[in-house]
Amino acid sequence: MKFIFAIIFTILSFFCLGQDYDKLDSNIVAGKMNSSSKLIFINSKTCECAKDIAKNDLKKDLFYLFIIGGITPLTYTTDSIFERKYNVKYFDYGCIAARLICIEKYNWEIFDFLEKNYSKTWKKDVRSDVIGLKKWKSKKKKNATKFSNQ
Repeated sequence: MKFIFAIIFTILSFFCLGQDYDKLDSNIVAGKMNSSSKLIFINSKTCECAKDIAKNDLKKDLFYLFIIGGITPLTYTTDSIFERKYNVKYFDYGCIAARLICIEKYNWEIFDFLEKNYSKTWKKDVRSDVIGLKKWKSKKKKNATKFSNQ
Protein backbone atom coordinates (compact mmCIF):
# COMPACT_ATOMS: atom_id res chain seq x y z
CA MET A 1 0.00 0.00 0.00
CA LYS A 2 2.85 2.43 0.84
CA PHE A 3 4.41 1.63 -2.51
CA ILE A 4 1.20 2.55 -4.38
CA PHE A 5 0.94 5.88 -2.52
CA ALA A 6 4.57 6.63 -3.28
CA ILE A 7 4.00 6.01 -7.00
CA ILE A 8 0.81 8.10 -7.05
CA PHE A 9 2.45 11.05 -5.27
CA THR A 10 5.49 10.83 -7.51
CA ILE A 11 3.34 10.95 -10.64
CA LEU A 12 1.24 13.82 -9.25
CA SER A 13 4.33 15.83 -8.38
CA PHE A 14 5.37 15.91 -12.03
CA PHE A 15 2.12 17.67 -12.91
CA CYS A 16 1.81 19.90 -9.85
CA LEU A 17 5.23 21.51 -9.77
CA GLY A 18 5.67 22.57 -13.37
CA GLN A 19 6.72 26.18 -13.82
CA ASP A 20 5.98 28.52 -16.66
CA TYR A 21 9.09 30.67 -17.03
CA ASP A 22 7.34 33.38 -19.03
CA LYS A 23 4.85 33.94 -16.21
CA LEU A 24 7.65 33.99 -13.67
CA ASP A 25 9.58 36.56 -15.69
CA SER A 26 6.54 38.82 -16.09
CA ASN A 27 6.08 38.74 -12.30
CA ILE A 28 9.72 39.69 -11.88
CA VAL A 29 9.39 42.68 -14.24
CA ALA A 30 6.31 43.94 -12.38
CA GLY A 31 7.74 43.18 -8.92
CA LYS A 32 9.02 45.64 -6.37
CA MET A 33 12.63 44.42 -6.26
CA ASN A 34 15.38 46.71 -7.44
CA SER A 35 16.68 46.17 -10.97
CA SER A 36 19.86 44.39 -9.95
CA SER A 37 17.82 41.75 -8.13
CA LYS A 38 15.32 41.44 -10.96
CA LEU A 39 18.09 40.65 -13.44
CA ILE A 40 19.43 37.90 -11.19
CA PHE A 41 16.07 36.13 -11.05
CA ILE A 42 15.21 36.18 -14.76
CA ASN A 43 14.59 32.62 -15.90
CA SER A 44 14.25 32.79 -19.68
CA LYS A 45 17.22 31.93 -21.84
CA THR A 46 16.95 35.04 -24.01
CA CYS A 47 16.53 37.56 -21.17
CA GLU A 48 14.15 39.63 -23.29
CA CYS A 49 12.40 40.92 -20.18
CA ALA A 50 15.66 42.65 -19.20
CA LYS A 51 14.73 45.24 -21.84
CA ASP A 52 11.36 45.73 -20.13
CA ILE A 53 13.07 46.20 -16.78
CA ALA A 54 15.31 48.86 -18.34
CA LYS A 55 12.34 50.62 -19.95
CA ASN A 56 10.51 50.65 -16.60
CA ASP A 57 13.59 52.11 -14.94
CA LEU A 58 13.83 54.79 -17.62
CA LYS A 59 10.19 55.72 -17.01
CA LYS A 60 10.91 56.00 -13.29
CA ASP A 61 14.01 58.06 -14.08
CA LEU A 62 16.13 55.72 -11.95
CA PHE A 63 18.40 53.54 -14.05
CA TYR A 64 21.78 51.87 -13.85
CA LEU A 65 24.80 50.79 -15.82
CA PHE A 66 25.85 47.39 -14.53
CA ILE A 67 29.42 46.29 -13.99
CA ILE A 68 30.85 42.98 -12.78
CA GLY A 69 33.82 43.98 -10.69
CA GLY A 70 35.01 40.94 -8.81
CA ILE A 71 35.61 40.58 -5.09
CA THR A 72 36.39 44.23 -4.39
CA PRO A 73 34.42 46.78 -6.38
CA LEU A 74 36.38 49.57 -8.01
CA THR A 75 35.15 53.12 -7.94
CA TYR A 76 36.83 55.97 -9.70
CA THR A 77 36.67 59.66 -8.90
CA THR A 78 35.04 60.25 -12.29
CA ASP A 79 32.14 57.89 -11.49
CA SER A 80 30.20 60.43 -9.44
CA ILE A 81 30.76 63.12 -12.08
CA PHE A 82 29.36 60.83 -14.79
CA GLU A 83 26.42 59.82 -12.58
CA ARG A 84 25.43 63.44 -11.92
CA LYS A 85 25.97 64.61 -15.50
CA TYR A 86 23.92 61.85 -17.15
CA ASN A 87 21.54 60.99 -14.29
CA VAL A 88 22.55 57.32 -14.26
CA LYS A 89 24.02 55.19 -11.47
CA TYR A 90 26.78 52.62 -11.76
CA PHE A 91 25.99 49.34 -10.03
CA ASP A 92 28.82 46.90 -9.42
CA TYR A 93 27.57 43.36 -8.85
CA GLY A 94 30.87 42.23 -7.43
CA CYS A 95 31.63 38.58 -8.05
CA ILE A 96 28.03 37.27 -7.96
CA ALA A 97 26.03 38.72 -10.82
CA ALA A 98 23.10 38.07 -13.08
CA ARG A 99 23.65 36.25 -16.36
CA LEU A 100 25.82 38.21 -18.75
CA ILE A 101 23.21 38.28 -21.54
CA CYS A 102 20.63 39.77 -19.14
CA ILE A 103 23.01 42.50 -18.02
CA GLU A 104 23.97 43.26 -21.64
CA LYS A 105 20.36 43.62 -22.77
CA TYR A 106 19.56 45.92 -19.86
CA ASN A 107 22.65 48.04 -20.46
CA TRP A 108 21.99 48.20 -24.23
CA GLU A 109 18.63 49.84 -23.56
CA ILE A 110 20.36 52.39 -21.33
CA PHE A 111 23.07 52.97 -23.97
CA ASP A 112 20.36 53.65 -26.57
CA PHE A 113 18.73 56.13 -24.20
CA LEU A 114 22.03 57.90 -23.54
CA GLU A 115 22.80 57.98 -27.27
CA LYS A 116 19.41 59.48 -28.03
CA ASN A 117 19.59 62.13 -25.29
CA TYR A 118 23.29 62.96 -25.12
CA SER A 119 24.54 62.05 -28.60
CA LYS A 120 28.19 60.96 -28.44
CA THR A 121 29.35 62.95 -25.41
CA TRP A 122 28.52 60.25 -22.86
CA LYS A 123 30.75 57.70 -24.65
CA LYS A 124 33.85 59.69 -23.74
CA ASP A 125 32.92 59.73 -20.05
CA VAL A 126 31.49 56.24 -19.45
CA ARG A 127 33.59 53.57 -17.78
CA SER A 128 35.04 51.14 -20.30
CA ASP A 129 34.27 48.11 -18.10
CA VAL A 130 30.48 48.56 -18.28
CA ILE A 131 29.06 45.23 -19.42
CA GLY A 132 28.12 45.11 -23.10
CA LEU A 133 29.59 48.48 -24.09
CA LYS A 134 32.12 47.15 -26.59
CA LYS A 135 29.60 44.78 -28.16
CA TRP A 136 26.99 47.57 -28.38
CA LYS A 137 29.50 49.91 -30.06
CA SER A 138 30.47 47.27 -32.62
CA LYS A 139 26.79 46.59 -33.40
CA LYS A 140 26.23 50.31 -33.94
CA LYS A 141 29.22 50.47 -36.31
CA LYS A 142 27.98 47.46 -38.29
CA ASN A 143 24.52 49.00 -38.61
CA ALA A 144 25.99 52.36 -39.64
CA THR A 145 28.16 50.80 -42.36
CA LYS A 146 25.26 48.65 -43.53
CA PHE A 147 23.06 51.71 -44.06
CA SER A 148 25.84 53.76 -45.66
CA ASN A 149 26.49 51.01 -48.21
CA GLN A 150 22.87 50.95 -49.37
